[in-house]
Amino acid sequence: MAFGETTTQMIFFITAVTVATALVFTLNTNIQSFTKSLNFKAKTVSSQVSTSIKILNDPCYINRTIFVKNIGSTELNPAAVDVLINGVFNSPPNENRFIFNPSDSTYININEETLWKSGKILALNYTSALPLDSKINKIRVITENGAFDELAYSNATC
Repeated sequence: MAFGETTTQMIFFITAVTVATALVFTLNTNIQSFTKSLNFKAKTVSSQVSTSIKILNDPCYINRTIFVKNIGSTELNPAAVDVLINGVFNSPPNENRFIFNPSDSTYININEETLWKSGKILALNYTSALPLDSKINKIRVITENGAFDELAYSNATC
């Protein structure tokens, strides 16, 4: 075997090892990124599955107050709940949000530390923001992790 042939084979070998190393590095980086993304998505979906809320009333009949019950297993932040009325963001301020205790009909003011526990009712009080016309109106209450409930109501009989 000639010296030139051995050198050529060594150059091809070093090139093949370098290309293989770069390929392994690239694949490893992509797989790690995919794994992290999948893990994050799984945690988000898990959080949404364990979160469930239910709008309990037509706000037309109870002094423009929407009662929403936490029927999931996740404790939620009542200050982070958003409300869409007919597709428009219209959340009441924190001073108009209360945790309602139906056993003794008391209301608890919320603050930064207040948690909306499973089985408890959140009262969202509106002074004048709710539409009271005779068309079909939609209210969507959305939690901090994207779980929501929607209610369509008509004020034709208010």
